[in-house]
Amino acid sequence: MLFLLAAGLTLVFGIMNLVNLAHGSLYMVGAYLATAAFGWTGSFVLAALFALAATLAVRHARRVLTLRTLYERDHLDQVLATFGLILFFNEAVAIVWGRAALFTTVPPRAVRADHPAPRPALSRLPRGHHPGRPGRRAAARTSSSAARGSAC
Repeated sequence: MLFLLAAGLTLVFGIMNLVNLAHGSLYMVGAYLATAAFGWTGSFVLAALFALAATLAVRHARRVLTLRTLYERDHLDQVLATFGLILFFNEAVAIVWGRAALFTTVPPRAVRADHPAPRPALSRLPRGHHPGRPGRRAAARTSSSAARGSAC
């Protein structure tokens, strides 16, 4: 995902000669709009279409109101203005949806009971280890120290 963001920044800078640091804010706005629309409609497809259209409208308004005047400016002015846009969109999302993270459920058609999703983080761990539990040696040490009645 970070590659896509970096590639977008590089392409926009290379083609348009505009340093736009705020393009990641559109991803954030689109994700919040999609999550809100999924909560309103209950349909993942409608939420995706709504978020796409609304994010496109936000992008067009941002381009017309702020970025259009930056094309002839120096790169430092572009960096400062687009960083200000990052702060603006961050605060706008915090005002509308609050500071807490928003979560949504996976659409039912995306989950298949016969083919569970892989768990790569757990599959790389050595056998007998779990990220939430101590290993056998650590459990043996804590039980033996408790049996001795170690005093601090």
